[in-house]
Amino acid sequence: WEVTPADIPSRTRMTVYAFLRRFTNDEAVAIDIASYGETVQAASVRRYMSLITNALSIDLDMTELREGVYGLEASGLLTAGRAVVILDTPITHVEASI
Repeated sequence: WEVTPADIPSRTRMTVYAFLRRFTNDEAVAIDIASYGETVQAASVRRYMSLITNALSIDLDMTELREGVYGLEASGLLTAGRAVVILDTPITHVEASI
C-alpha cells in the first residue's frame, strides 16, 4: 500500500494570524481605512474584520469567509485575482491550525 498526495486530505483550517498575513500591507491598510466612518460600508468592513480577528481559527472552506474576501475584492480593496490567491493557496504546515 502506497500513500499518494491524493490520499492526504487538504488542510482548510489555519491560524487567524496566518490568514491575516496573506493580505499585503497595502491591502491591510486599505481595509483598515475603509472601516472608518459611520457608513454602512464602513460598518460592514468592521463587522467582517471583527469576525475574523475574534475567531479561534479560519476555515478557508467557510462560505461566509469566502464571500467576504471576494467582497473585499469587488469593492476594490483587493486587486483583481487576489481573493483566489488568499483563499486557495494551499495552507502550509506553519499556517495550519492545530
